[in-house]
Amino acid sequence: MYILHIGIAMGIILLALFSLAWWVLNLLQAYKLDNIIQTRRNFDCDGEEYWTAWFGLDGVVGGGDTEEEAVSDLKENLMVYIEYLNKEGKR
Repeated sequence: MYILHIGIAMGIILLALFSLAWWVLNLLQAYKLDNIIQTRRNFDCDGEEYWTAWFGLDGVVGGGDTEEEAVSDLKENLMVYIEYLNKEGKR
């Protein structure tokens, strides 16, 4: 009986994580990720230019030498974050 309860609890957790991943992907599709990404040009202490990109999900950001590189890095990091959520749900 105890194992059954653990299985049910794990199923609920897994469902919640997949729901979150689904919600994030639908949000990105609905608002077109490229339209909600914010970018900023920055300079380090040596005066070197770099770019940062974000869209509002805490901890998911991108960076690079160009604006395009920062946006590409952001998209890659989002996929890594979603994979992490899925992996955590399987434990």
